[in-house]
Amino acid sequence: MHNFTSNSSVTINAVTQNTGVIRGEIYNATVGSMVEGEVSIEVTFLKDSDDTPVHHANYRVSEADLNAFEGTITLTATTVFERFEELITRYVLTQVDGMWGLTTSDWTLQAH
Repeated sequence: MHNFTSNSSVTINAVTQNTGVIRGEIYNATVGSMVEGEVSIEVTFLKDSDDTPVHHANYRVSEADLNAFEGTITLTATTVFERFEELITRYVLTQVDGMWGLTTSDWTLQAH
């Protein structure tokens, strides 16, 4: 599955002053599971050094909106499955823009 990692250490928790590099992992992406024509995406964010959970998020996007988004980016994966993974991961990156003070360009996409 594709994941993404912050390019630098960030403050994860201001109260505890916990810092580290954050890794986002998409662990579930299903088409039409709850609503026909909708993609449900679940992502978890971990402190990269020790896999401590930092945040969890759910996103729902219509297939039409996801198709429109796909038209704005260039996918590098070659198989249908890998292209879907990459598309979902790139979509989530646009949704986390601003979290932890990071922009979309502050993350590195990785395929595993």
